[in-house]
Amino acid sequence: MLCARHHVGDQPFAVLLGDDLIDARETLLSRMFQVRERYAGGVAALMEVGPEQIHLCGCARPDLGPEFTG
Repeated sequence: MLCARHHVGDQPFAVLLGDDLIDARETLLSRMFQVRERYAGGVAALMEVGPEQIHLCGCARPDLGPEFTG
C-alpha cells in the first residue's frame, strides 16, 4: 500500500482485492472511511477464519505495533 502514496499523496484510498465479493448493500467501505476521518491513520477490515482455512487466506499480525515499518 505504501506504493500508492506516489499516486494518491495524502488522499484517502481503498485497496480492494479481486477475490473479495461485497454486496452492494454493504456499507463497510463507507464506514471504514468514516473511521479513518475520525481517527486518522489506516483502517483494515479483517475476518477471522479457523485454523483449517488459514491456508486459503492472507494473514494479519495485529500484535505488531506502530514501530513496525515493514
